[in-house]
Amino acid sequence: MKKVLLFAGALVLFLPGCGTDDRERLISDALEEIGKAAGNMAAIKDNIVKWEKANASEKPKLLKSAMDATQALSKNALMFQVIKGQADKLDPGTPESRKELVDKYRDRFASAIENANKERIALNEAIARAEKKEKAPLADLKISLQKAQGDFENIVKQR
Repeated sequence: MKKVLLFAGALVLFLPGCGTDDRERLISDALEEIGKAAGNMAAIKDNIVKWEKANASEKPKLLKSAMDATQALSKNALMFQVIKGQADKLDPGTPESRKELVDKYRDRFASAIENANKERIALNEAIARAEKKEKAPLADLKISLQKAQGDFENIVKQR
């Protein structure tokens, strides 16, 4: 996940070479996906925290909700791939236009990436706490999270 956030930052550096409207749209789409990924990580974490405190009959539903959010996180990675593919098809722009957009969006990307990193850390901490109580039920969730992380890392490797 950390690598996708680095990719998102690099995306803002690459996209300024695109046509202005397309460039702005793709930058906005990338920012939106970072926000959605952070929201999905928060949802997974919230379900894990609730799962820790839930009675046995509620736990399967909470794990299913966490798994659903993990699948949504994988969809965020697919959307990043689409954004990257669209960006790769656009013509490069001038160094001046790239610098202008980098300056315009740098703080928004930094804020979005910082928020996503905070959610990732909180999620990892919640999983570690929950595993101290019951490890086995979380195994499938961890596998799905690793797959989602791999999906994000594949985007970075394509750069």
